[in-house]
Amino acid sequence: VSNVVEKQQIAERATELVADGDILFTNSGSTVLFFLRALARKRLRIVTNNAAAITCPRDNSVELMILGGVYRDQSRSFVGEFALNTIRDIYSSHTILGTNGLSLEKGLTTSVYQECAVNQAMIENTQGKVIVLADYSKMGKVSNFVSSPLSSVDIVVTDNKCPEEFKKGLEDRGIVVIVA
Repeated sequence: VSNVVEKQQIAERATELVADGDILFTNSGSTVLFFLRALARKRLRIVTNNAAAITCPRDNSVELMILGGVYRDQSRSFVGEFALNTIRDIYSSHTILGTNGLSLEKGLTTSVYQECAVNQAMIENTQGKVIVLADYSKMGKVSNFVSSPLSSVDIVVTDNKCPEEFKKGLEDRGIVVIVA
């Protein structure tokens, strides 16, 4: 895992955006795992396709619901119709997404095509904020597949190495940028 310190800082800061009783969608990725580890003493329900979340140390007050579906070993995630059908029956308080790339022009991108549909279904069934956790190395990067346009994102939590002009570009598009 790269940029561990930044990901820990982002995760800690992101926990301040959720409240007791929230139901959160989270996707796969290492920054999301740091977020799960950072959650403490909040009564939350996490609904995720991140298979690695099972082994992630977390506070006992956090209830973990793992989406089923087709298991992808490379991304340690569940994808496909089974996962999508389950997501469609749940409305989350917020959605917390990791990403492979965050571009002002292309939006959120990922290297895994099947993850796109899962991320989009989570976003569509979010009642509150869509929150993206992305360290500086993801800024301006474009991966293979569009996961979501920037217009679906409410908040980006990043670190202090995020380029100022990129931060301004996000803010110009109505996205709240929180620097951890």
